Amino acid sequence: LLVHSESNAKGTASSFEPTQAVAVLKRARSTPRSRQRRVKSGASRQESKPSGLLMQEEERDSGEVPSKVYSDYIKSAKAPILSTVVLLLYVFVQAFRQGSDWWLSVWTSAQITPDPGLRFYLSIYAAFAVTTGLLVLCRGMLFANLSLRIATNLQVKTVMSVLRAPLSFFDTTPVGRILNRFGRDQDSVDQSLPLNLGSVVQSLLQIISTIIFISVITPLFLVVAVPLGIVYQFVVKYFLKSSREIKRFESVSRSPVYAHFSETLAGLSTVRAYSLQSKFIAELSQRVDTNLRAFFAGMAVNRWLSVRIEFMSAIAIAATALFGVLSRSSSDQQSSLVGLSLSWILQITVLLSFAVRMTAETELLMNSVQRLM
Repeated sequence: LLVHSESNAKGTASSFEPTQAVAVLKRARSTPRSRQRRVKSGASRQESKPSGLLMQEEERDSGEVPSKVYSDYIKSAKAPILSTVVLLLYVFVQAFRQGSDWWLSVWTSAQITPDPGLRFYLSIYAAFAVTTGLLVLCRGMLFANLSLRIATNLQVKTVMSVLRAPLSFFDTTPVGRILNRFGRDQDSVDQSLPLNLGSVVQSLLQIISTIIFISVITPLFLVVAVPLGIVYQFVVKYFLKSSREIKRFESVSRSPVYAHFSETLAGLSTVRAYSLQSKFIAELSQRVDTNLRAFFAGMAVNRWLSVRIEFMSAIAIAATALFGVLSRSSSDQQSSLVGLSLSWILQITVLLSFAVRMTAETELLMNSVQRLM
């Protein structure tokens, strides 16, 4: 057989004459350029494929959360009428709260003549309080139903995506990343995000109604409110950019902690057999330290925000008091309204700080929704 194969090889080599080589070159030259480009592009794609580790690193998003994520989050409830009713209930609750405070100012100023008596004022105030309580109860029940619908639909969608994923997904995705999705991210959608979202809507409505009420009583307040609003918007944008990236880094750095811990438990016998306990403890400590760096940076950013918010709130309180004195009137009604505006503006520090933090926290929690989708 060896002799036969050698004779065939020699015959093939001897039969390949220079004229055949020239013919092969001509055929190569006559090949269409589009085909050559396809071959080259295919080769370049093969060369450009990353040849790294099997496990892929988790990508970290940057920039603002797209508005489509918010709309998809609301649409995942599949109940547009329920969402609209909940939003209207938030508006009505705030309107009745402001109305009850306004009625107290009317009561103290004794504007209605002749005096209808204590029972009349007290009954109207009780009607405001009872109506507000009923609206809050209805809003809480409907909002809980809406949040439950959204969380359930997102969890079902995530579970079905994992169950229908190919085997290559589990080969290239660490277990800790999957646990982070079904653990931390799903918990944020179930508990933290609905509460924060409701707090954002409520605090924004309180701030808007307070500014409108004070502007109606003392129009000069707008002279200070407009510049403070511009500065406030700049501070909030700067804070959100920093806080957003810090929170994302904290979320991404949490998955390696889960992955390392779960993999160590799975191979605990091997770790003990090779006496590598100290090495694995040091690796886990290093990953936890990396995660805590982002946590402490987030705390520092929150303190930075608090200083600036309190400074702007102090200016707003001083302006309200000053303009209330400048626009004083002899009527008891105007005095009671100025006192009511001062009582509301004293809460603006807490409201502004709370609104910014809840807005930032809500946007950061929406990253969990973005990852689950």
